[in-house]
Amino acid sequence: MIVNSALTSLVTRLIGSNSRSSIWARPILICASIMAGGGIGFAAVVTSELELIVFIVMLSVLALWLVSSHALATCVFALILLLPFAVVPAVFPVQPSVIQIALTLLVVRVGLIGATRVFAVWPGRFTMMAGVLLAIWLVAVLYGTGRGIDVDGVQHGIKLAIGLSMFFCGPAVVINGNMEINQKVIVVAGGMQSLLALWIWQAGADAISVFDALHSIGYPAANESFRYLPDEITLRSIGTLIDPNILGACLATALTIGCGLAFRGYPTIKYGWVAIVGIIALALLSTLSRGSWLAVAAVLTYLVSMSRPRLGLALIGVGMLTVFTVPLGPLMHLKSGLMISDIAASMRLDEYAEAIRVINSAPWMGFGFPEYEPAAFFLGVSNASLWMSERAGLLAGVLYTGLTIGVPLYGLARCKEARIMASAALCLSITGIVDHHIVSVPHMLAFHFLLLGSVSFVCRGRKFASRH
Repeated sequence: MIVNSALTSLVTRLIGSNSRSSIWARPILICASIMAGGGIGFAAVVTSELELIVFIVMLSVLALWLVSSHALATCVFALILLLPFAVVPAVFPVQPSVIQIALTLLVVRVGLIGATRVFAVWPGRFTMMAGVLLAIWLVAVLYGTGRGIDVDGVQHGIKLAIGLSMFFCGPAVVINGNMEINQKVIVVAGGMQSLLALWIWQAGADAISVFDALHSIGYPAANESFRYLPDEITLRSIGTLIDPNILGACLATALTIGCGLAFRGYPTIKYGWVAIVGIIALALLSTLSRGSWLAVAAVLTYLVSMSRPRLGLALIGVGMLTVFTVPLGPLMHLKSGLMISDIAASMRLDEYAEAIRVINSAPWMGFGFPEYEPAAFFLGVSNASLWMSERAGLLAGVLYTGLTIGVPLYGLARCKEARIMASAALCLSITGIVDHHIVSVPHMLAFHFLLLGSVSFVCRGRKFASRH
């Protein structure tokens, strides 16, 4: 006991003596102890350095679960932005992804506090909407088994349910009444991912060795990883997030938060955030993700318009004029999407029409995740709300749209403390207009709803306990 207190005191002195820093003293101590002991033991059977790193990360997740939901939520943000597809090393009998373990433990950790306590201090229409959406989704997943049990589909549906439940874990993002620590983690992790993505993008085929190494921890093989435009020539940046649209959505979120930190920070710190934002912007351009570009532009323009409406209108005019007149590669790519003049954009219109047919055929409960999907329809659409409606019914799609648009706009209009996170959540919501990954990929849905939950919680004017 004396040794534990002395070491905790030492760690507290190293990272700072204020109350916010002291939250991290015990997690750091426990993580260091577990990583040291477990890492030494696992090193005897490990087959690669990356597996050892993943194992250490997994031990850290377990340690943080024992200590603090705040620290675990921070770890979740870092994993989503850096290594979301890493799985448990093959020496174990099962190989779930590390991020899925972290998300499940976060739900359990917050659940142990008591759902009734959370609802008692955190009432509101958005909380009830999230609860109804989660209930409808679970029923839809089970209803889909009426068309034949698809084990993989049901497992995927349950993972997405865990993602939806992240809304109720939002209080874990709020530390001492603010979200500054997690905002900084998201931006720094986004900067790190940007550097890696730019290097892989520039290296091209020379980066195959990177994906060969990542393959040992559950990533796709190198020949399945690279992404191109429909011309099959123009390479798109993917980093370690595999899909360029997923990378674009994550970087757009980090860039939005980084801009907020840069405008709010002290002069000496501001230049550091500006540098990171610049790196993220370059990586975002290399993804060629038009939805992410438009999301960032729309959110930043909206923020400007809140205080200076005329300037906001001027920015819209200048932006449109630039896109349609300047013959630069990225701008021409964006223009072809806006004009619906390329294959990808025209296919989206067909998908939207097909989605309306699918929803009309099963408006109440959707199709869930059946073993055999209906032969008369194509399930899958590049729009988050329509995708939700296809799988869980029209009411689920309406609730999802109400949450993903209503919560950020409410936070921007009513709560100054939540404005940066609300901007990030709105940015993700806008990317969902032309992409389904933020709702169909479990860790992206979790990322979005964790942001939404934190904004909703702060807007209620409550402070969550700094330690549980």
